[in-house]
Formats: sequence, C-alpha cells, structure tokens
Amino acid sequence: MRLLAAVALLCLAAAPVRAHPHVWVSVECEFRIDAQGRVLALAQRWTYDPMYSSYALYGLPKGEDGSYAPAGVAKLLAALKPPLEQARYFTTAKIDGAETALAAPPDAAVRVAGDGRIILSFSQPLAAPMERRKELRIEVRDVEYFVDFQFSKEAFGAVSPPTEGCAAMLSDGAPPAGADPVAVMKALIDGPVQTLASAVTLRCR
Repeated sequence: MRLLAAVALLCLAAAPVRAHPHVWVSVECEFRIDAQGRVLALAQRWTYDPMYSSYALYGLPKGEDGSYAPAGVAKLLAALKPPLEQARYFTTAKIDGAETALAAPPDAAVRVAGDGRIILSFSQPLAAPMERRKELRIEVRDVEYFVDFQFSKEAFGAVSPPTEGCAAMLSDGAPPAGADPVAVMKALIDGPVQTLASAVTLRCR
C-alpha cells in the first residue's frame, strides 16, 4: 500500500491542479551521437529526493547485506512506469523550434544509491536522427509543479561520444534580458507555475 501511495504522487503530477512541489528530481542528460554526428537519442538519469525515495521504498524487501532485493526494485519500476509513460516522462524535445516525438524508453531501470535515493535511468530515441547544423532543445518539467525537475549543473548535457562541433548549453529559465516585468508576472499568474522553464540546448555545427 505504501508503494502504491508513493507512486500516486507521480500520478497526481499530471492532474489539472495548481500545486507546490512534493517531489524533487535532479536530472542528468546525455545526447547520443552516431559516427556521422547525428543525434540519435536522449538518455536521462533522474535522482529523486531522499524523502520521496524513503517513502517509495518503505516496506520493500532487503537482502542479507541490507540492499534492496531485485524483485522489490522491479516492482517499484513496474509501478512507476505507467504514470511516467502517460506523462511522456515529462520531457519535451524541439528541433529548430518544432516539437519532435520521442519514443517510449526501451530500457528504463531503477536502482537505489548508497545514500538511499532512487535513481531512474532511461533513453528516448528520436523519431528520426537529427542532422548536424540543427538545434535540439530539451525541457523536463511538470507544468503543475507537483514534481520539481532541476537539471544537474555538473551533468546537464553530456555528448556521447564527445563529438567535435557539438556542445550543450543550460538555460536557467530566467526571463530574457529586457523582458517587460509586468508581462512576465502576468504570465506566471495566468499560466502554469513553470511558465519560465529551464532547458538544455544541443547545437552541432
């Protein structure tokens, strides 16, 4: 029951209600590149906050060494996947400003770090490889702000393998320079809480 209640927190994230964060997630991204320098997929690693991790793991069986049993971790992953799939893993991708589809992760996996935090990893292939001289922008956010996603400052956008001419940049979601403060405030009041979203942008020359 505790497992189902913990997962329900993520289900509620997609509900049409205003909220403040109940779950905090640190996001690491990796752009996977082929030999021609085309972007094939986005890989992510989410690290959940200690409180949510503890709540979600409560009651799962442990082995003699104190680690969580694989069957219990698999059960947690099975419970997490349906609401995440419904929310498309809270991830939006745009190529040169036009939204592009991301395939469902074929390799989602969960593990428990030594400090007890849940780490979810998965990849999302692009609908078609992105050719060079284009821009790929990634946002990971819950527009209702039930889950607070924040890109890792250290690992927000690795390029794998490292590719000459390809580099990722992190924007913090702050209003653009010179933006009308009244318009910005109106957008925050009238729209979703995370109107000004942080994002990672990959450019390949």
